[in-house]
Amino acid sequence: MGAGMAQAVQVGMQPQADNPWEDKDSAGSMKCPKCGAEVKPGERFCGKCGHQLVKESTCVKCKKPIEEGVKFCPHCGAKQTLECPKCGKEVASGTKFCPECGTELQQ
Repeated sequence: MGAGMAQAVQVGMQPQADNPWEDKDSAGSMKCPKCGAEVKPGERFCGKCGHQLVKESTCVKCKKPIEEGVKFCPHCGAKQTLECPKCGKEVASGTKFCPECGTELQQ
């Protein structure tokens, strides 16, 4: 493995700026990715600027709130995709229109 691979591994290990929970200090608090204010774990919005810290969606099966973008529901285990009733294309949860045929999808 060359130096390029080592650099790629280091870059991949850096915290993501859009994930506020990656920027925790030793006390367990975190910083808002928008304004830098300290936010307590579990808070959904920054108390200083109002930035939404965790985007939520609803499970396609059990309808419980889940973090947006997850592939499986942490509550019931259901795969978070829908099938277009017109063309049968599999689409991601939260999609409003089928990317294949344009049919409006029921949520």
